[in-house]
Amino acid sequence: MFLFLFTAGLYMVLDFLENNKKYISLIFGSFFLLVSFFLNSLLPLFLFILTLHFIIKRDFSFDKIKQTNYKTIFSYCGLGLLPFIFWIFKKVFLPIGGAYASVGYNKINIVWKEIPIKYANAFTDNIIGIYKELITAFQDHFSFSIGVFFISIFFSFFVLRNVLFKENYEKSKLLKFMIFGILSFLVVVFPYLVVNKPPSYEGYETRHQVLLPLALSFCLFPVVFVLPKNFRKAICIFILSCFLTININANANYLRGWIKIEAVKHNIKFLNENRDGTIFTDGFNGEYNATERQLIFYELNGVFKEILGKEDKFIIQNISSYNYLSTFLAQPESYNIRDLTENVNEDVILKVEYGDEADYGRLEIMKSIYYYYFNHDKFKERVENMLSMKYQPKPASIVK
Repeated sequence: MFLFLFTAGLYMVLDFLENNKKYISLIFGSFFLLVSFFLNSLLPLFLFILTLHFIIKRDFSFDKIKQTNYKTIFSYCGLGLLPFIFWIFKKVFLPIGGAYASVGYNKINIVWKEIPIKYANAFTDNIIGIYKELITAFQDHFSFSIGVFFISIFFSFFVLRNVLFKENYEKSKLLKFMIFGILSFLVVVFPYLVVNKPPSYEGYETRHQVLLPLALSFCLFPVVFVLPKNFRKAICIFILSCFLTININANANYLRGWIKIEAVKHNIKFLNENRDGTIFTDGFNGEYNATERQLIFYELNGVFKEILGKEDKFIIQNISSYNYLSTFLAQPESYNIRDLTENVNEDVILKVEYGDEADYGRLEIMKSIYYYYFNHDKFKERVENMLSMKYQPKPASIVK
């Protein structure tokens, strides 16, 4: 919904900039954009596109920029205030809470001598890293990935079949594109570097990549257009095919993790007993998870809360997490432990066992989603067979 509103709003405000008489486009476009900004990554994206539109309409020429009339500049600046208006509104009426409000979560820590190295790592990782992701997809799920890749090539060829790649750009214009891309890259990466969250394709760091594709596209665009004309379309088809293959694989993985959570929810309803307090688990590994990591305790707490309606459990993998309980209790709402008592279940563990992994390959995930919407009994049967959970006596090797 937010992406739809952003796209519609952006189209309307750009239409207004093209024709200043269309105030209805300005009003509705601004409203749609303000609502879409609840997806926070769209704030800097809007500013980026607005700046890019202003520069491209003036052909990257400083002389034309200086000749722009005040009414046009006022229109661009006014629209540029929309993200700041939303930010002020959110700061006043929707303050940051939970883990994001923790001291040090986004603490600024600039080590200037490390900045160039971090920039270089971010640049190489967000170009080479893309293709490393593709290779990983082939290694982990070859049949599925190679099928998606060839379908993506066909789709990309169909989409780009009428696109002209024979236009020749002046070297000076290509250089302007390159400079704009490099400057954009430096700007969009810097905020992440100063809070020590460099953009990466590793694990959760993939969330820190809002504007990088746009910035890097402007860096790569001149490179494509200095190639012989016959190679240009082939390169673009290859890039688009890689993008589709990586994203389809990634989303299939997240859907696999979603199905695991559905299986956990189902099993909670039929646990052999109900316990509160601190509960140790055995078996909650990275199997079937989106990023092949263990489910974090507050995720499990949250799932139990959703099904049972209480935040009275502290479900942990090992003793090291228990040692930090006092820290977590300082912000119980952040970790889904608002109803937690100090009770520690020393006599039992929550045992988790998994079913046959062959039932949860990529194509089987598609079947499961189909069953979720059109045959819920069959979906229920699948999640029942995916894993089982029960309380059982704690082995002697696991002690508090």
